[in-house]
Amino acid sequence: MPRARTATFNDIQFVISPIELQIPYKLYPGSDKDIEDAVYLRVLFREMLDTDQLRSFMESPYVRGKPYGIEV
Repeated sequence: MPRARTATFNDIQFVISPIELQIPYKLYPGSDKDIEDAVYLRVLFREMLDTDQLRSFMESPYVRGKPYGIEV
């Protein structure tokens, strides 16, 4: 099950979808900017990612990350 996260900024709380879901979501449209964003998220959160969950999210719409260095 996805793990939403809560971020606080100036006493305002935001619920953020899991990074493992955001990466395939950015890869799916396939624009240059979306791909750059996905790669950036992968690099930035590399230590925290649940690779099994990322793989699962990428399989559903059949998103391919390998051409961009995002392998799971």
